[in-house]
Amino acid sequence: MGTPSSFQNIHRLTFTDTLERAGYVPRKPSQDYMNIEKILTIVQVLISIFLIVSILLQQKGAGLGSSFGGEGGAGYSTRRGAEKILFYSTVILSLAFLAIALIRIRL
Repeated sequence: MGTPSSFQNIHRLTFTDTLERAGYVPRKPSQDYMNIEKILTIVQVLISIFLIVSILLQQKGAGLGSSFGGEGGAGYSTRRGAEKILFYSTVILSLAFLAIALIRIRL
């Protein structure tokens, strides 16, 4: 049998070996990167929870009071007071959620 030829040794190369031979040295993520990733994940989960709550508190065609047992009007009404704040907070939370998702993709 003798010594194996170079052709027989090719199958033993791993992907990392191939990259290192080509001059690419993979680097490990830094500790700062890992901390930022954890923080962004926690913030995104918190925003998603607040977003779910703010969406569930809104009801189409009814006032905020009907969520807690009050009677809502049958027609369209202008958002006032707490409904307006809830609507704008939903928009801001959804934009923040989208922004953090895009930031996490770029990292």
